Amino acid sequence: MRQLNHPNIVKLISFSESRSYYYIVLELCSGGDLFDRIIELTYFSEDLSRHVITQVAEALRYLHDEKFIVHCDIKPENLLFAPVPFIPTINHQTKNPDGEDKADEGEFIPGVGAGGIGRIKIADFGLSKVVSGSATTTPCGTVGYAAPEIVKDERYSKPVDMWALGCVLYVLLCGFPPFSEKSSSLLTENIAKAQYTFLSPWWDNISNSARDLVSHLLTVDPEKRYTVEQFMAHPWVRNTNKETRPAADAPPLATPTASRSSYYKDDSPMVLDGDFTPVGDDKREDIPPRHLTLQEVFDTYAPHRMEEETKQRKKG
Repeated sequence: MRQLNHPNIVKLISFSESRSYYYIVLELCSGGDLFDRIIELTYFSEDLSRHVITQVAEALRYLHDEKFIVHCDIKPENLLFAPVPFIPTINHQTKNPDGEDKADEGEFIPGVGAGGIGRIKIADFGLSKVVSGSATTTPCGTVGYAAPEIVKDERYSKPVDMWALGCVLYVLLCGFPPFSEKSSSLLTENIAKAQYTFLSPWWDNISNSARDLVSHLLTVDPEKRYTVEQFMAHPWVRNTNKETRPAADAPPLATPTASRSSYYKDDSPMVLDGDFTPVGDDKREDIPPRHLTLQEVFDTYAPHRMEEETKQRKKG
């Protein structure tokens, strides 16, 4: 980590050790992490989402192209930020799709930010891997943001970070993750097949261009998944009006009253009990996180959970 030098990566200041402890001094990011800001704001505007996610992508481009490093654990909790002054929105009246008032994220200033969020910095390289020209199979990452090739115990490389980038962008735009099932087996099955949806009404006002970009990141085949360069060239990232196309396996815009099979791209049924129920039934897996325990829905599996489960399967 000493060799990493990028404005969007937390700097290692010093390292020392005693007989009992290791001491790591890192650059101060006094704004905190994106996880807390998502909880406070519910979701981000497309401008603020773009401001955040492009900085993460710039850091990944540096890691992938110059250092041959795969981070392996990109998620809101590992994305810190430097604070910027908050400028309230004049006559703020934004409401969530469920009718509740949305916290004001403030005026967006290009190149500066909004919602108190300025420069983004990737942190926590504890699970990162050096993959100079080769792939690895070491299980890693937080399950809810892990790519299909990881949950299927296949060899993986840089594309796993792009999948996680897609998960984070999804969360920023709507306020809940694409994969959040409580059952570990169901969660990994849905990830392996990229079985997610753009759930109405939470995705109704999000641009087609943004949805298309997410679909190109949440693509099962790592060879077809967007690279950092393709991501940076996308019209939504460049903030242009150029027409975009979704990925071949992109899901439709689904409504809570739609049939379960319509949520999936391969017409396979979703393995959940009952029909969509009103908000308040905490047994439903696809209810947005603001109606469940946020910490639970944002995937609180320990980073090494997958490695432990893999070892258990081998023992069995």
